[in-house]
Amino acid sequence: MKELKQNRLMLAGILVFSAMTMIGLVDNLIKYIGEDGSVWQFHFSRSVIICIVLLIVSRIYKLQLLPNNFFFVAIRSFFGATAMIMYFGALSVIPIAEAGAGLFTAPIFVLIISSFYFKVKIGIWRILAVAIGFSGVLLMLQPDTKNLSYFSFLPLFAGFFYGMLGLTTRYLCPNESTEVLTLGFFLALGVYGILGLLYFTIFPVSYEANFLTRGFVWPSLNFTLIVICQAFVSVIGVALITRGYQVAEASYVSVFEYAFLLSAGFWGYMLFGEMLDLTAIIGVIFIVLSGIIILIWAR
Repeated sequence: MKELKQNRLMLAGILVFSAMTMIGLVDNLIKYIGEDGSVWQFHFSRSVIICIVLLIVSRIYKLQLLPNNFFFVAIRSFFGATAMIMYFGALSVIPIAEAGAGLFTAPIFVLIISSFYFKVKIGIWRILAVAIGFSGVLLMLQPDTKNLSYFSFLPLFAGFFYGMLGLTTRYLCPNESTEVLTLGFFLALGVYGILGLLYFTIFPVSYEANFLTRGFVWPSLNFTLIVICQAFVSVIGVALITRGYQVAEASYVSVFEYAFLLSAGFWGYMLFGEMLDLTAIIGVIFIVLSGIIILIWAR
């Protein structure tokens, strides 16, 4: 039984690590479309493409896209979409260091809620792994704590909702298919996207619009190609993450999502020449160490 549990954890780790490696690459491409559209148009366009792909695939492979429990899937989708909107929204008004550090508080929320609400027994190794992983995030991103604003707390809320996404996947939707949960997530993001897009198109801002406040813009070739690339990689990545949370306990799995920072940092260097300083490198080592502790010693 213990060996089976360990194998499921290793499988979940491989799934989530692989997903975050891919997402770290395509998320770097967002920098190329900052002036070509808005976060709302991006999410709506990407969601439309992904939903069409899922419908086609479901037809070919005769997959069932109707949830067993619509309410639970809707709750999960709400948490996931809200986290992404808050995170991307924060990027337009505060430094990415603050936004990233806030989002990756998710394992902390997962650990606390798993312990107090779901009564999961939390061992010392998991507590240590989360502490080391989050310390690595702070070292790598080096958030500026001297200039806090109300917007500085937005990514923390995103981290909470992202943690709830993992928990609801594990505890409310364990019997839902991966394709159902993936479709629900992107449908919710699409709803957010169209509502924001309509609002800023009908009520344009009086000052210069940015990625957060821009309304509809006729998509350029650059915008279209990147959205299509994002769509195909994201649907695979989200499906892998979803499956990872279904096969192993959420507070274990969430630590492997730190792999996103490794991938994002690597591709940031390859695409934009962004170098990691010594502090950030130490942070990366801490993040990797947290995953090793979870994989080998956590019980």
